[in-house]
Amino acid sequence: MRYFILLPLVLNIAWVQAQNLVPNGGFEEYTECPTSISQVDRAVGWSMVSGSPDYFNRCNVNDSMGVPLNIIGYQEPFEGDAYMGVSVYSGGCGYRECFQHALAEPLTPGVPVYLSMRVSPGGFGNDPDPNRYNSARYASNGIGMKFSTQAHTFNTLWPGNVALQMTSILNDTASWTEVSGIYV
Repeated sequence: MRYFILLPLVLNIAWVQAQNLVPNGGFEEYTECPTSISQVDRAVGWSMVSGSPDYFNRCNVNDSMGVPLNIIGYQEPFEGDAYMGVSVYSGGCGYRECFQHALAEPLTPGVPVYLSMRVSPGGFGNDPDPNRYNSARYASNGIGMKFSTQAHTFNTLWPGNVALQMTSILNDTASWTEVSGIYV
C-alpha cells in the first residue's frame, strides 16, 4: 500500500541576492505530458532517486496525472500548471520517494543561501481504490532538501544531515505550506 504526499511545487535555492539556482523549480518545462506514475524525468532536468515519485501537469487530459484532480489528490498548483508527488510514509516499512536536479552552479562554501519550497498533502484523489492513494488520513513531518556533490543513483541512501527540513506535521490539505530557511 502506498500513501502519497504532494511535495515541492516550487523549489528555490537562491543566494541572498535572490538568484534562483534551481532550473525548472516549478516543473513547468517538460518533454512530454505525464501519462502514468513514475515519470519525473518528463519534467526537464529532474530525475528520480528512490521509489517512484510522480509528475503531475495540467497538460494531461486523462485525469490520473492531471491537475488539479489526479489519482492521489485534488490540489491546484501554487503557481503554474505542475507539481511533483512523493510518498513519505508507507505502512512503517521505511519506503520513501525522492527526486533530484542539479543546481545551475555550485554553492560556495561560507556563502548563505535561501532555501524555499511549497508542500501540500495529497488526498481526495480519483483513484478507484480509495485506500490506495488517499493520504488525507495520514500526516507527516521531515520533508526536506539535501545537497550532494554528485547525482544519486536510483535507490541510493542519502547519509548525513539535510539542509532544510519541515519539523511540523503537514496536514493542511486546503493550501500550500512554505518550508524555508537559510543554509550556509
